[in-house]
Amino acid sequence: MSEMKAIYLKDYDKPLFSIKSVNLTFELFEEDGSLAFIANVDIRLFGRGAINFPQKSLAIFPRETDGKNYIDYPIFPSSDLQYFESFILRSSSDDWRYTLFKDGMIQSAIENQTSLDVQALKQSILFINGEYMGIHNFREKYNESYLAKHHGIDPNGIDLLYIDNDFSPAYIEIKAGDAAAYKILLN
Repeated sequence: MSEMKAIYLKDYDKPLFSIKSVNLTFELFEEDGSLAFIANVDIRLFGRGAINFPQKSLAIFPRETDGKNYIDYPIFPSSDLQYFESFILRSSSDDWRYTLFKDGMIQSAIENQTSLDVQALKQSILFINGEYMGIHNFREKYNESYLAKHHGIDPNGIDLLYIDNDFSPAYIEIKAGDAAAYKILLN
C-alpha cells in the first residue's frame, strides 16, 4: 500500500496538526480528458471533522520545482486567479455521505450577494494510484496567500492563527506571522 493511500485510509485518533504530509506526483485532468498539469506536491489530511470519515479532505502544497513552488494553472473556472501556493480537495466534510456539495453550493449562492469571502469551487473525482476515492471539491485554501490575492494584503504582515477551543487551554497553531498581538488582545 502506498504511503498516500495509507494516510488517506487510516483511522486517525490524533489531532490534525500531528499528521505528517506525504510527497507525491499530482495530476489534474480536465473533463475532456486533457492533462491540465502535473506537479510534485506535499499532501496532508485537512479538516477536523473530515479526517474521521472514510472519505478524507486533503490540503495540497506544491513543492519547489524549476524555481517555483506554486501551480501555474487556472484551476477554478469562476476565478481569474492563475497561481496557487496551496489548495484543498474537500470531501464535503460532515456532508460527505449526503449531498457532497452543500458547502460549495452555499458559498456559490452568496458569492455575489454579500461582501463575505468565499472559496472558489471546482468539482472533481479523486483517484489514488488508479483507485477511485470519491467525489472531492477543489477549493481555495484560506491562508495568507488567499488574503493577499483577494484583498491586496501583504502576506508577510499577516498574523494567521488556528485556535482550537476543544482543548484546555486552547490549542493555538501559528499559520503565518506570530501570536504576539493575539496574546496582547487576551490580556
